[in-house]
Amino acid sequence: MLLPFFMVSSGQRLHTVEMESMESLEAIKSAAIAAVAQASTPQELEQLRVEYLGKKGALTGLLKTLGGLSAEERPKAGALINAVKQDLSAVLNERRTGLDQAALQQKIEAEKIDVTLPGRGVDVGGLHPITRTIQRVEDFFTGMGFSVAEGPEIEDDYHNFEALNLPAHHPARAMHDTFYLTDSVSFTEVFAAAPNLAETQIHFLWRDWNAANLLAFLLFIGAMGKSAQLFLHTWLPDAMEGPTPVSALIHAATMVTAGVFLVCRMSPLMEYAPEAMAVVTFLGASTAFFAATVGLVQNDIKRVIAYSTCSQLGYMFVAAGVGVYSVAMFHLFTHAFFKAMLFLGAGSVIHAMHHEQDMRNYGGLRKKIPYTFAAMMIGTLAITGVGIPLTHIGFAGFLSKDAVIESAWAGTSGGYAFWMLVFAAMLTSFYSWRLIFLTFYGEARGDHHTHEHAHESPKVMLIPLGVLALGAVFSGMVWYSSFFGDHASVNRFFGIPDHHVSEKDHGHDASHDKADEAHADKADTQASGSQAHAEKSDGHALQTQAPIGAIYISADNHVMDEAHHAPVWVKISPFIAMLIGFITALWFYIWNPAMPARVAANQRPLYLFLLNKWYFDEIYDVLFVKPAKALGRLLWKRGDGKIIDGTLNGIALGFVPMVTRLAGRAQSGYIFTYAFAMVIGIVVLVTWMSFTGGGN
Repeated sequence: MLLPFFMVSSGQRLHTVEMESMESLEAIKSAAIAAVAQASTPQELEQLRVEYLGKKGALTGLLKTLGGLSAEERPKAGALINAVKQDLSAVLNERRTGLDQAALQQKIEAEKIDVTLPGRGVDVGGLHPITRTIQRVEDFFTGMGFSVAEGPEIEDDYHNFEALNLPAHHPARAMHDTFYLTDSVSFTEVFAAAPNLAETQIHFLWRDWNAANLLAFLLFIGAMGKSAQLFLHTWLPDAMEGPTPVSALIHAATMVTAGVFLVCRMSPLMEYAPEAMAVVTFLGASTAFFAATVGLVQNDIKRVIAYSTCSQLGYMFVAAGVGVYSVAMFHLFTHAFFKAMLFLGAGSVIHAMHHEQDMRNYGGLRKKIPYTFAAMMIGTLAITGVGIPLTHIGFAGFLSKDAVIESAWAGTSGGYAFWMLVFAAMLTSFYSWRLIFLTFYGEARGDHHTHEHAHESPKVMLIPLGVLALGAVFSGMVWYSSFFGDHASVNRFFGIPDHHVSEKDHGHDASHDKADEAHADKADTQASGSQAHAEKSDGHALQTQAPIGAIYISADNHVMDEAHHAPVWVKISPFIAMLIGFITALWFYIWNPAMPARVAANQRPLYLFLLNKWYFDEIYDVLFVKPAKALGRLLWKRGDGKIIDGTLNGIALGFVPMVTRLAGRAQSGYIFTYAFAMVIGIVVLVTWMSFTGGGN
């Protein structure tokens, strides 16, 4: 086979190759491989890649000259050339890998880097940079004062420790503990290690703690700040200073609910931390009640909705705390629709009233801004939980909030969380209808000029309200089964294998004998591949793989089943609470508008207590703000002003001029003065050399 003549120009070399046989092609391949073997830097390898495989390279040039061959010879020649290109590319890649490893080894030897993981003797020098980064992270925490002692086995002897002596003030506490205990921040590996974490002790502060409970609690503290729970809630109302679209998107639907999402996503760990989840339930219920009480007397329309958000987040945490994570996500989902609509509706009202946010200056706006009024009304019907009791027909909040309250009853046996949520539902209804009545009903208050020029918002503001209104009306009914239906529907929605069919599915008879229950429990345990535990020789269980699905419900978690079979009075209690709040708001703001002022005057201490938000701002000001300001003032006035500035100014304005004046006196201009100075210098030098042996 004759291959055509071609020329390849490469740098300062000029190759002229006339290929009359296959031996010539093999010769090029051999020459290229020899050149690759002699290359000592990645730059030389890249140059060879361009010479032979680039667009203007030798082998590529051959492909471009196949037009002179016959139709039969052309495919064969092309296939041969492509095969040589593939072989040469593989050789280049292999050589590049070898050079990189050699350079890495030289760096390790030159810098004397320790590339063994502690206690494992595994050389990571040639591994992925992420592996080496993990080692550096471990070294950093060790240098910050963390110590590891011998203890129980975790993940097949991968770690050996009994206690971690961790400083309480260290940042990223929960993430560090999780990483140190599982050697990973991957959900899969952390979740697989959850059963072992439940049997591990960590020394923290003054005592040993269960690892699963401590990690779950610390993660929840982060979620508290993210989702504005009690004690870490003060930022959310202040964030309402931002534009209402920001409030709708970030402070109602996405960012502020991230803490709830974290707790639900970490359910494989949370299920092994009952004490921590009890704290989650308590604080969630307390937050729901606290924020609802504050919302009763707020006058800024956006702050009312902000405290409402804080309260509804408490509902979500209660559902997660009792172990019904699907219901927590259900309320998170429906809440995004009606709360975002309420925020955007409030923005539309503020726009119509020329940036006035005080509801005491509103009134009678339903005819001025009818579309905004309709949207706000739908949002209020949704958040207060209007629907047909004992059915699945109602606004979004009716289905999701009732599911939360029923779960709270089942998870706490009708305890603190259940009653707090029912009472909060009544308060929610009151302050939500108060907002509607003060804004859209009654006489126009405030500036008459503003009311006269009030107008409906443009379509760019109204269309999003209409879209969100659809979700506020239908999202609960459409997705009820996916979040709070029978186990098969919930498992299918969250991607959980159908291995667990409870004996108390929704709509089924709850009467089963003990033998059937025991058999069902045994079947659940054996059938759950994602929850399988391999028994170890020492009697401890080791979960070999992470649970499958977005959430995890342990085999002994029957809260959702019990919620489905809650008594009728439990199921209708949120509806009754809603009616009480609605009728009270009607009484106060429609039937007898003088009643709010009368109650505020008669209950002045309580009114001021709620108006000042339980005095959290004042307490934090005394405990944190003023001490921080005092410390800053001390460092500023004395540290920076007197010590730093005083030292510099003293040297610049005092010591330096003094030395200058003394030196100026020595510059007299007389020769005898300079001669005397020289004699004194010689005397000092000779004396010093005599006493110190300088002559030697």
